[in-house]
Amino acid sequence: MGKMATRLSRIFDNAVRAKVVSLEAMTKAKQQAAQNLETMPSVEKLIADGSDPLHALYANTLNLISLFGEEVTTLPPLHQIHDFMSKWLDIYQPSSPPMSPITNSYFTCWTMLDGAFGIEKETVCTCFLAVLDRLQLEPIQVELVKNLNQSRMGLYEVMQCKGQLFELRELITGKLLTANICSGYQGRPGHIIFVRLVPPLANTVAYSVGLTTPYRMYRQTSEDWLGYFERHEIHPGTVGVEARLHRHMKYGKTRTYWSEYIFYGYVNYDPGVVLITGFPDQTQTQPQHDRYQQ
Repeated sequence: MGKMATRLSRIFDNAVRAKVVSLEAMTKAKQQAAQNLETMPSVEKLIADGSDPLHALYANTLNLISLFGEEVTTLPPLHQIHDFMSKWLDIYQPSSPPMSPITNSYFTCWTMLDGAFGIEKETVCTCFLAVLDRLQLEPIQVELVKNLNQSRMGLYEVMQCKGQLFELRELITGKLLTANICSGYQGRPGHIIFVRLVPPLANTVAYSVGLTTPYRMYRQTSEDWLGYFERHEIHPGTVGVEARLHRHMKYGKTRTYWSEYIFYGYVNYDPGVVLITGFPDQTQTQPQHDRYQQ
């Protein structure tokens, strides 16, 4: 447990008793999520209706973490996280193109799960994990929180498409997986997409789900991105490459590394997908940057 999480766990109960932090909204969200688990239709019916049960479970849990974040970032251990979120909320105005290339789904995942502080890389989600015993979540909700905490953005090549189901190959690791991307993205083999995937749960579905609206790399190939990873000494097949890739994709060189790339690399949008180009380590390749060289 990191320093911020340790301090938070010590003062959390006092803050609740003093009504500095209200558990009412979180309790309602937790109860609603639990009711959703009990009353959720069968997987087959949800898919037939165009819905995805796994996405719904993760979205409910992420909403719970967001409500937690709204409450506890008012406490002294997390003031710097509050200031960080407020600053970038004002700058990016997350929505959807053409209003902002920073989508709500990306911004929420980034600030709750990846916006890390200190050498122990603490986030709102790691602090949430520190007080889980106070919230009495269902076991499946605990598993969802842990999966969200471990999740990260990734770069994938589209291999096949069938409706919302995509066969993907992750760059660098070469892992093949099936993902349900329910944003409305109409993919094609060869597309390179930047998206956060979360894994299936035991005894549910057999695929991952896209938690964020995908970003498609405009006029870029897998070879282009392999060159990028070469520059950062992330080489396929080397010892420890998955750990280095995870660290780079989750935290970047700075907290705003990937969000700034999206913001300045924006090109256009299609239904269910945002088009970006360039590379995060080369501002001259980002069309919205004042250093852009066409």
